[in-house]
Amino acid sequence: MAKDCWSKKRFVQSNTATSNSKENSEDDWDAEALMAYEDNKSAVLSDVEGDDDPLPIVLPSSSASSSSASEQRIRDLLAELEKERSARKAVEGTFSRLKSMAHDAIRQCDDALRERDEAVRRRDEALRERDEASRSAERTAAELADAIRLRDESMKHKDSLRSEMETAAQMLLSGIGKISSKVSGYKNFSASGGLPTSQKYTGLPSVAYGVIKRAHEISEELMKQIDAASKARDQSREQVEQRNYEIAIEISQLEAAIVTLKEEVSKKSSELQNLEHVAAERGTRILEIKSEMSRLTQLGEYRDAKIKNLEMKLESQRPLIIDQLNHTSKAYEQICEIVKSVVKNDNDSMESNFRMCAHEGKSLEDTTISVFCRRPEVETPCPCGDRKGRQSRTDEEMRVGTSRRKEQPNVKITLATTKTTTNDKKQGGKDIVDVAAASRGNSLSQHPLPDVN
Repeated sequence: MAKDCWSKKRFVQSNTATSNSKENSEDDWDAEALMAYEDNKSAVLSDVEGDDDPLPIVLPSSSASSSSASEQRIRDLLAELEKERSARKAVEGTFSRLKSMAHDAIRQCDDALRERDEAVRRRDEALRERDEASRSAERTAAELADAIRLRDESMKHKDSLRSEMETAAQMLLSGIGKISSKVSGYKNFSASGGLPTSQKYTGLPSVAYGVIKRAHEISEELMKQIDAASKARDQSREQVEQRNYEIAIEISQLEAAIVTLKEEVSKKSSELQNLEHVAAERGTRILEIKSEMSRLTQLGEYRDAKIKNLEMKLESQRPLIIDQLNHTSKAYEQICEIVKSVVKNDNDSMESNFRMCAHEGKSLEDTTISVFCRRPEVETPCPCGDRKGRQSRTDEEMRVGTSRRKEQPNVKITLATTKTTTNDKKQGGKDIVDVAAASRGNSLSQHPLPDVN
């Protein structure tokens, strides 16, 4: 039993030493990781401070992002270390509870051993007392034999022998009473009403029979107590062994749980690295999208400014068109007066002039229409909104109407010139051509072709 307790103590001490070594190894690993990080930081600072070049050093933004990413990773690792430490503390608390339970079991085992030793000691005392009682019984038997021999030898010593027998009986009774009082903790023998008696014996043999019977009962009770103590000891030993087996199973389960936790930590770290890689790729993609958006914004601003300039040009050309129409109406009135003065000339000579003036008017009309029809195509190089498209179509219709109004004076001029004479026709045709050329030059000067570039 003492050997089993010693082996259990050695098992608990070995587990305690193992847990302490694990804690020291994990603390050493944490200290080494922190020292490595501090050494890297000191190396970077020494490289920066040891550079004596006065020129400014332009660091790329990727180094700052990588340093921030490394710092974030270190912070994540420190957080994971804190989690592992908290888990380790929980395991240590569980192990301390198991250790305390083992100590309690060992203490109970020691108590059982002490109780067994006490029972053995009491048994030895009872055996010693029984030997003493047997020896006293032997002495009593010898005394009885001597008394019988003395009675046989001499009847005259009868009274003395009777007194001695009574004394012996009293001694036996007192001795067995003392023995009964000593073992009264296991069983109360005095409650049965004295010593057991027998009908076969009387006097001193009856007392001796009662003493022997009582001694036999005491010895049987002591044997029962010894057997009960041994059974209790065996049961306690079995319970301790069962508990040790359960503790070993729980420790193996805890070790398996620690291994699974370490595997989960490694998986989480790999997933974290993958997420960091994805985040870096998305950051680069976001930067590209931002640059594209800024480029499109600049292009939109440039085209808006160009559209505004075109609108301003159109607004500035509207009063010029109105002035041109006014001048055209005045020229038409003057030409009508000239036609009235030359209406009586030869009709034959006017046919050629009519064709020439009609051809010149047609060419002037075609030129004006082509100019005004080409302006919207040139002035709208980029797509615009619906409102700006409607404004450009309105301006185009206004220009076409203006060209048609210009066509009417030219036709009337050609019809009027058919009635003039040859000389007057030539002079009038020259004047009409000059007026048409002047009108054409004014329209081209007032409405220049837009710059395509």
